[in-house]
Amino acid sequence: MDFTDKIYINLLNSLKDRNYNFLTFQNYLTNDRLIHNKDNIPIIILRHDIDKSPTNALKIAKIEKNIGIRGTYYFRIVKDSYNYDIMNQIAGMGHEIGYHYEDIDLIVRELGKSSRVLELEQIIDMAYESFCKNLQYFKKDFPIKTISMH
Repeated sequence: MDFTDKIYINLLNSLKDRNYNFLTFQNYLTNDRLIHNKDNIPIIILRHDIDKSPTNALKIAKIEKNIGIRGTYYFRIVKDSYNYDIMNQIAGMGHEIGYHYEDIDLIVRELGKSSRVLELEQIIDMAYESFCKNLQYFKKDFPIKTISMH
């Protein structure tokens, strides 16, 4: 297996040794100099989509913290992903927490067969309401600045 902790640590250290700058997605978006990158600064926007294993995400976050880099961790609202305690630990290490949204799919699954009789616009309106509710749920505990579609 090529993706082991040791390989990941070696990769990150190798990139650091080559003077890459690791950024959270928010850091990138809020730094105009880096967005246009006229100085040709070598950058890596380090982001992780946490689909199923918050425990593995915590392990990766600890590795990155020990190396002195920060990343963005996008969590879903579903129980396989959302874990307040782990998310709080990751945020406490200086990593960014983001919302990995999938609200149209969640609404369609929730409606089941009845979704077939609704107009697309109705489903989109329901998904938008779900998105706003879920984003506020995340924001009550974390300073969400960026989102990512699942």
